[in-house]
Amino acid sequence: MALGQSVFNRNSSNTGKKTINVYSNYRMTNSKDVGQYGGSSMSFSFWQGTLKLSIAPLKVVSGQDYPMPDREHEVSAYLKHTKANILAKEIRKFMAGEIQSTGITTGAQTFITISDGSEFGLTQPVVCIRKLNKDLSAVEEEILFICRTDFHFAVHNFDVEKFDGDKDFESYKNMDLEDLTVVLEEYAKSMTNAQAYAVHETAQYVNSSMLANIEAIADKLGVSTGMSGNSNYGGSESSGGFKRASLDDM
Repeated sequence: MALGQSVFNRNSSNTGKKTINVYSNYRMTNSKDVGQYGGSSMSFSFWQGTLKLSIAPLKVVSGQDYPMPDREHEVSAYLKHTKANILAKEIRKFMAGEIQSTGITTGAQTFITISDGSEFGLTQPVVCIRKLNKDLSAVEEEILFICRTDFHFAVHNFDVEKFDGDKDFESYKNMDLEDLTVVLEEYAKSMTNAQAYAVHETAQYVNSSMLANIEAIADKLGVSTGMSGNSNYGGSESSGGFKRASLDDM
């Protein structure tokens, strides 16, 4: 079924800006074979201003006690902050029982869905990434992560003598989706750069002191650092930029 080009964003730009790739500690693995579907893992990283959501099948690796993600067959989707926000809101609707399935388009040919699994003959929630062909008329790649509904639990009424208690799986059956939602929301918030500003604002005094010490050491050694008159964080006097000062200075 063709989704139509109008629902996909084909705009692209290449600024040539160098960025870093940061891997999230949030990741999940379902090693159980469910129906005709094998185990898979879902992981997250941050690259080029986007959130990269990846699902990879599992494979047995010699020397490992447990299956590992098969990165050669990994399928990824790249989300900007607005798409991440939308998907997070949709997942919350799904967990509240308002809808049975939902999804978003991202990039030119990628479709991410969250469903109750019924379309795959399953009873667990499913995160699915589909890659479509160029004219958006057919699915070229499809990969699933089947959420674990009987994995996370709390222990109620623990009996010390019997060393046993009541395991509450029901309250945490959507923990995989909740973790996914946390990643989506935290990424969207962080892309305001408010946190980055707060860190720089707090660190400016430490950095100013450190740069002053470096300049003093270099001056003693007769080494030019090019920092003269520019120990204030965020600009230089010679360039006409703002000079930082404390409230007492002002």
